[in-house]
Amino acid sequence: MDEGLAVIIAAILAIAGIFYTSRQQRKMLRKQHTFQVIEKLSGWTELDACNTHAAKLAKCGKMPVLGKRFDRKDCEKLDFLLNYYEMLASAIVCGDIDEDLMRRMERGRLVRCYLYFLPYVEENRKEMNSIGVWENLEFVAYRWTVSNADLTDNLIDRFFLRPSMVQFAYMRQDVSSALWQERSKMIVAP
Repeated sequence: MDEGLAVIIAAILAIAGIFYTSRQQRKMLRKQHTFQVIEKLSGWTELDACNTHAAKLAKCGKMPVLGKRFDRKDCEKLDFLLNYYEMLASAIVCGDIDEDLMRRMERGRLVRCYLYFLPYVEENRKEMNSIGVWENLEFVAYRWTVSNADLTDNLIDRFFLRPSMVQFAYMRQDVSSALWQERSKMIVAP
């Protein structure tokens, strides 16, 4: 083997090793950051109160309405909770926190909250004339309940260390329909 070729191969392998090490370090730092976020939010009394309040609303079958004066407190608590989950979903989409870890820890609460209060979300979108209200939350709820990502999508997500929302923008109607269908299963189920 030519010495020049051996040097080139060694350089390529060294660069690949640097990229791999950097990628692994980023993954570990992101997991550490995810644990720190969860730890800071775990004892948050306002979040716990809003979760409890939302559970009571769901249990009694009440859906707050934006324009009703009597529902103002319910709307404020629900907005707080949905904004919290939107913040988590945004961090997942940006790749700031680890999606797999967050899915294991928050999937049930996040998905149930979004699906149950989907009429409230739609009412807010109409009121604000924007489909972008709680958009990241919608994407994550869809991804964690309905979406069947193919091999290509999984490879792209793994490469960039975050979920890709490219197809999501083009299939908003399908996403909405699928989530409403999931909601109807959840509401009907005992």
